[in-house]
Amino acid sequence: MGDLIASLLIVADIIVGDLTVGDLIAGDLIVVDLIGGDIILGYLIVGDLIAGDLITGDLIAVGDLIVGDLTLGDLIVSDLIVGDLIAGDINAGNLFVGDVIAGDLIAVDVIVGDIIVGDLITGDLIEGDLMLRNLIVGDLIMGDLIAGDLIMGDLTMGDLIASDLIVGDIIVGDLTVGDLIVGDIIMGDLIEVGDLIISDLIVVDLIVGDFIAGDLIAGDLITGDLIAVGDLVVGDLTMGDLIVGDIIVGDLTVGDLIVGDVIEVGDLTVGDVIAGDLIAGDLIARDLIAGNFITGDLIAGDPIVGDLTVHDLIAGDLIVRDLIVGDVIAGDLTVVDHIAGDLIVVDIIVGDVMAGYLITDDLIAGDMIAGGLIVGDLILGDLIVGDHIAGDSYSGYLIVCDLIVGDHNVGDLFADDLIAGDINSRDVIAGDVIASDLIAGNLIVGDLIVGYLIVGDLIAGDLIAGDLFAGNLIVVVL
Repeated sequence: MGDLIASLLIVADIIVGDLTVGDLIAGDLIVVDLIGGDIILGYLIVGDLIAGDLITGDLIAVGDLIVGDLTLGDLIVSDLIVGDLIAGDINAGNLFVGDVIAGDLIAVDVIVGDIIVGDLITGDLIEGDLMLRNLIVGDLIMGDLIAGDLIMGDLTMGDLIASDLIVGDIIVGDLTVGDLIVGDIIMGDLIEVGDLIISDLIVVDLIVGDFIAGDLIAGDLITGDLIAVGDLVVGDLTMGDLIVGDIIVGDLTVGDLIVGDVIEVGDLTVGDVIAGDLIAGDLIARDLIAGNFITGDLIAGDPIVGDLTVHDLIAGDLIVRDLIVGDVIAGDLTVVDHIAGDLIVVDIIVGDVMAGYLITDDLIAGDMIAGGLIVGDLILGDLIVGDHIAGDSYSGYLIVCDLIVGDHNVGDLFADDLIAGDINSRDVIAGDVIASDLIAGNLIVGDLIVGYLIVGDLIAGDLIAGDLFAGNLIVVVL
């Protein structure tokens, strides 16, 4: 079969499966001769030619090449059999995409040399492997390659490519063997602010000397640095020094980060602390009670999303995997009940957030005072109705009791009268949160500045000490 190259100027001489050779110019359309595969399932037959229009997003079956009017911006899609699109390209199964406006041809699947425009491939596509989305300007082909390579030596089945050349957002690859360094990116150099690199690592070297299976990469897309985060195979996040803008992306075991992700142990989260976005992942084997937190410097307004296993935040709420979202600006804690679908908002003190996890018991009526939230570890003791009466607390303050020594009755909180702005003989700034160690009854942290976030595991009650700066996250671990 001849070269699959056609010019709109000479379409009249073209017959099915045998294209007349012409010079490629801006506006020319290159079509595909399938080896039995279907793009429009149930519609095409072997030998049919496909034309894609990026402007309309339509896929047109050309057949005898009786083509309609195609405008600049049409997609070039080709699955070559023996033809050439780029000089020296004589391998069967090459897959190219391009834009006839710029006249560029980009090799999607590469096995020889660096991943740059014009590289060649050798893997053949079989029936059904070529999958096109609704094509719009800038979209690329998403292919499920059977024997193709994204990186030299990568022969793993099922590799995926998904990207948007215009936005340069996401590159997804199932990497088996090979090295990724800054600037050596699938589809060309797309390292710009906002780019995201996602990898399902097996034995990949992203940083020289890093051969540990399951290692995660935190990439600072402003500086272009790649930082090894740690081995997450056993569910322990060993984090390096991450700076604002770092993105942590991980996917362990069998799960993936694309559509169709089956929940597997080891699925993690994706977050960008610059934008303040945190996408909840699957924390099946790393629930919050185990103390395995994915942490970073949170800016005011960043949400906190947790996938709880068997925790209570609201009386009677024992639903598995309740989502807890906290906003350190508004000071709100929202608990989503998956059964009733109700959103329960608790005002925890203006500007501050304190989260505690109740293990087996529930808060009893009367435990909450105006403007404040009382959080206790109810394993060894219960809060009793009437613990907090007029004169013992003031609106907007948080009082935490030691529940191990015994239940606190009226007037039994601190053995001294509380005055405005004073808790346990300690001056408290308006909006501050006082956290107590519910095991030993000792206060771990002092005054906190408005806007600080405290996440506490009230079993051990240990708080990570350190200077508190705006936006820091204090985490309690076992």
